[in-house]
Amino acid sequence: MTVKTVFDDLWGNWGFEAETNVTTFLRDRTVNTLNSAMQLIWSNAKEMSYFARETITVTVNSSGVASLDDDIQTVIGPVRVASTNQPLLQISSRGAYERFGLLFGDSPTVSSGTPQFYFLEELRQATADSVRLRILTVPAPTSTATISVDVIKQPTRFYYSDYASQTVIAVPHNYEAILLPVVRKLGLGTRFFVDKGRESFVEQDYQNALAVLAGTSPRVMPKEAK
Repeated sequence: MTVKTVFDDLWGNWGFEAETNVTTFLRDRTVNTLNSAMQLIWSNAKEMSYFARETITVTVNSSGVASLDDDIQTVIGPVRVASTNQPLLQISSRGAYERFGLLFGDSPTVSSGTPQFYFLEELRQATADSVRLRILTVPAPTSTATISVDVIKQPTRFYYSDYASQTVIAVPHNYEAILLPVVRKLGLGTRFFVDKGRESFVEQDYQNALAVLAGTSPRVMPKEAK
């Protein structure tokens, strides 16, 4: 499925047969609708993160801090030392991280070495993405260390230029039954939606899409027929 396919479908529901008839305002609305649909799909698939899951490597500095890029939505683990594949154990609270030496040793300080534990820190930042993620390790490495982290990134963001280039949209198993109904549902919020009598069908297709999304995981086994 491509961005052009989605835009053309949405414009058809809005009563526009050609791109030349679509105003700049509605082009912006179309882009926002698609991006909102992708975010909705991602947020409804938290338990089936296999299609959004990615393993990245990041550098831990000598202070024991690894800053993650803004497009990282969440860390789902595991976190491992990249060179040995040894998993790090997670520290559950900031307080336990700060008092680690006293809680698990006899000194408030911890000698540097290979990271064995980590705490995931969430901070506010003054950018479009207001949440900043950092991984704090104990012990801190002597110089630097590389860790591998399983994360979920933000869904791909699309732009109007993707229409002409016919950029491919990645959805679970390429199921068109998921994306188009979600886009149509979000497209109901404009006065340009021409066939008001179809609103109930659009809503039903949307509910069906969420049901399909819930069953796209290869771990979900079909029920036995009675």
